[in-house]
Amino acid sequence: MIVNEHLFTDMRALKTALTEALLAALSKAISIKGHAVMALPGGTTPVPLFKALAKKKFNWCNVTITLTDERWVKNTHENSNEGLLQTHLLDYCNAVFVPLKNDASTAKEGQRITEQKLSRIIYPMDICIVGMGEDGHIASIFPDSPQRESAIDQHNDQHCIAISRANSPQERLSLTLNTLINTHKIILLIQGDQKRKVYLKAKDSIENTDSPIGQMLHQSQAPIDVYWTA
Repeated sequence: MIVNEHLFTDMRALKTALTEALLAALSKAISIKGHAVMALPGGTTPVPLFKALAKKKFNWCNVTITLTDERWVKNTHENSNEGLLQTHLLDYCNAVFVPLKNDASTAKEGQRITEQKLSRIIYPMDICIVGMGEDGHIASIFPDSPQRESAIDQHNDQHCIAISRANSPQERLSLTLNTLINTHKIILLIQGDQKRKVYLKAKDSIENTDSPIGQMLHQSQAPIDVYWTA
């Protein structure tokens, strides 16, 4: 487990530092192999980051972007991660985008199509930015999901998995843990004191490695940079 922590007093400072770090990492990857791959999270926490990246002049045509997870809704739906990313970043850059959602009726039916698209990405990715919930979920891998064991299974060679939850009407599609950590660098982006407590508990206690965040923190494949702000 290699974890580097970057702690900030406000989102503005975090956004500035992380934007520069991301552009430097992408530039390095492009200079070495001609392209870069980055997975981005949904939700409201990364929106300031998306807006900052959108303002930067960069060689985005050599960057492939995908999402860490998606709700199985149209990209015009208010809960669509793709729609959020489109509004705040993709509309302002010419990066290659690999969506997780397709025209299938359900996430389970659409998983095979998305799996084929994700298999064309060149791995390892260069950057994977992951969000975390107060219950310790990462991407859409929830502790109480029936698909949790398959999603974190180290022997699961699938890139994505359909996720359902008893208390949610919306299906989701998530990158598996093996795909999330198949990257040169993981960025764990969290905000708020409660999420920091969840992160620290998972990081410091071997007993918490069964949680999705614990599984990610205690793997040895990819280094993790934690960016936190209050």
